[in-house]
Parts: sequence; structure tokens; C-alpha cells
Amino acid sequence: MFPTWLGGAIIQWMYTSNSNNLGSGYSRSPYPMAFPNACLAASKINLATGSGGYVTVDTSYTYLGNNAIDWIGYMNNNEVASNVATVGVIFFLIGH
Repeated sequence: MFPTWLGGAIIQWMYTSNSNNLGSGYSRSPYPMAFPNACLAASKINLATGSGGYVTVDTSYTYLGNNAIDWIGYMNNNEVASNVATVGVIFFLIGH
């Protein structure tokens, strides 16, 4: 966390897989620490898995709350992964 005289930005990163499956490949993953005001941006690093999966953040569904991010996992054939636990992702988060 940066001091308020530097804008008070908070930068976090987290590794997650399917920490809360919302069904049909949709997941909600809690942040390591809730943002007091808002999460402003999220960037991801895809992690390949033994099943050949990858993660993409579907912008039509993405939810950046103060406490969690919603995301969708896809397999290499562009089908929604039914079990996102086989897919890992690292998120880099910026908020305040």
C-alpha cells in the first residue's frame, strides 16, 4: 500500500484456480485483502495445466468487486471449462 501522499494505491497479486465455482466454468476468487474503495484494474498471467487449459477474463462477465474477481476459464478448444480447478491463473490487481 502506498501512502496517501502517493495516491494511496494498493497493489496485490494472487494465484487462484477454482476457489468458488459459480457453474459452467465461471469462478469467483477472493482477493488476499479487500480493497477499501475499489479494485480499478486486473491483469492476468495464464498458467498452462496438464489438461491444456488456460484462463481468460471474459469482459462481458468480469466483476471487479472490493472483495473478489469473477472470471471464466476456457480450455484450448475455446470451450468453457466445466472444472476450472484444472486451470490456474495469477492476477495482478490495482486498487485503492
